[in-house]
Amino acid sequence: MKATTATSRHWATLLATCSLCLSAATALAVGPVAEAPAACPDLDPVVKKRPLIDINTATALDLRCGLEGVNDALAKKIVDNRTYIKVEDLLDMKVLNSGTFQNNQSRLTVSDPGGAGKPAAKPK
Repeated sequence: MKATTATSRHWATLLATCSLCLSAATALAVGPVAEAPAACPDLDPVVKKRPLIDINTATALDLRCGLEGVNDALAKKIVDNRTYIKVEDLLDMKVLNSGTFQNNQSRLTVSDPGGAGKPAAKPK
């Protein structure tokens, strides 16, 4: 009987040790929890449409929330590739693919890069 009790204790200790090791390994594999992205503000119920987004001055949050198919990484890419002369630069510089560009083209505008937020002159 003593051998059985010693064997049971040995297995219980071994299982507890393995369980502890698995818990530690899982915690290391998962790593730190990433922050959730900021929530997009609700649209103004009176206006009921999204305002134009100036790709030279909009924040990454404005881009992510205001443009269809734009996530955090793509919003950062738009910001990182500034200064734009025309909205088509998003295509020319391969910042957006053609589908995402076409879905959002009517919502995009570009301020004069040297004009501190003034809309660029429309081409003739």
